[in-house]
Amino acid sequence: MRLPFRMLLFVSHTAVLRTSNISSKMTTFDQRLRLSTVFSLLDPTYRNSWLKHCLTISVGRRARPEDDEVFESHEDCLERLNQYGIIAGCCFVTTRTRKSKSVDFNCAFHDTQTKNARKLESVVIRDPDDHSIISRR
Repeated sequence: MRLPFRMLLFVSHTAVLRTSNISSKMTTFDQRLRLSTVFSLLDPTYRNSWLKHCLTISVGRRARPEDDEVFESHEDCLERLNQYGIIAGCCFVTTRTRKSKSVDFNCAFHDTQTKNARKLESVVIRDPDDHSIISRR
């Protein structure tokens, strides 16, 4: 039996909307997206594609995830995070799984350290004779 995953903690990713530029409560979601920090940082060639993609996300999945949301699997939880993440300007990845008990997610762009699963050295050392790589790369 698979236990449902419960979101207990969420990274703080704020400043999605520049609320000082919103004049009334009657703004549409499209208008709020156009006023967002993400929209202003995107290259103009990608803005329309990003807007179209954000508008295809269902209304219930656009808001920031709440604490204690329940999911069938960690894949469902990751999908939910990334649906919000596309609007917030971040991409979530699974960083740690503990045998169906808990899963850690982090932003792919704002993690403090690379995973380095292959334990590669940070500096490339080459053989002076044939210029082949002799460090662990």
